[in-house]
Amino acid sequence: MEPLDKPTTGYTACPPPFQYATLAKPFEEIRLLELIWNDQEAAPIVCKLKTYELENAPDYMALSYVWGNASIKEQLLFQFDHTEGVGHYALDISINLASALRRLRSRTSFDWASKTCLVWADAVCVNQGSVQERSQQVQIMHQIYAAATSVW
Repeated sequence: MEPLDKPTTGYTACPPPFQYATLAKPFEEIRLLELIWNDQEAAPIVCKLKTYELENAPDYMALSYVWGNASIKEQLLFQFDHTEGVGHYALDISINLASALRRLRSRTSFDWASKTCLVWADAVCVNQGSVQERSQQVQIMHQIYAAATSVW
């Protein structure tokens, strides 16, 4: 993913919008959210978005979360490193997805010190602005759920 002209550093009220990189092999690749741990319930949800070949993807959880009012939004912050420090891009997600991600992030049973918490959620891991990508990823969705170590 190429950074925009000037990413924001730290948490700002208005980080630039996130832009998806095109999947090179959309019938063989998936994106996974790497949740950044934070024990503060109200803290912004911060993650990294990484691309993996589906058949070689590390362990991940898949979210099935379609419930409640999808029109209420919250920002998800994508973190990346650059020459001036850590930057963030923002993507609006449903409050329901945000709630699910917060719950995963606060899991005390997860070994945050030695593991990476990887999550697949279609609203973020599939570029919803691309009809072509959505169509391609829907065709492998059964494989995505089958490959997950757990489905929430």
